[in-house]
Amino acid sequence: MEGYDGDYIIISVPGSGIKLRGIYIGRAPSPKPGDKVYAIIRPEDVRLRKPEGPGLNELKAKLDMEMFRGEFKEARFIIDKLKLMAYVDPDDKLSIGEEHFVYIKASDVKILHKPTNEYEQPD
Repeated sequence: MEGYDGDYIIISVPGSGIKLRGIYIGRAPSPKPGDKVYAIIRPEDVRLRKPEGPGLNELKAKLDMEMFRGEFKEARFIIDKLKLMAYVDPDDKLSIGEEHFVYIKASDVKILHKPTNEYEQPD
């Protein structure tokens, strides 16, 4: 955890250039700079079209896999060494290996403290 931007927490992913803004949903106290945290992003919250509103995360990602699932396509994007799943419109034209911008509202990035040992459960 790096710090705060208004109501949002700023986190960075070690070993990458990825920075995200999100909201803390755990129990008090809120994380402090330097604390280890988890970021949780639901696949249905990842968008290929830029949404309106404040608090937007914009990431450049390469499409690694896509699979038709009926009402949506499941797409896996690679950002540095991380994998990000997304549910996208089946009419979206995507090609494996192609780069896209993906958008995630900060309010859709949920932040939790990282457990300090294997027996501690996340918040």
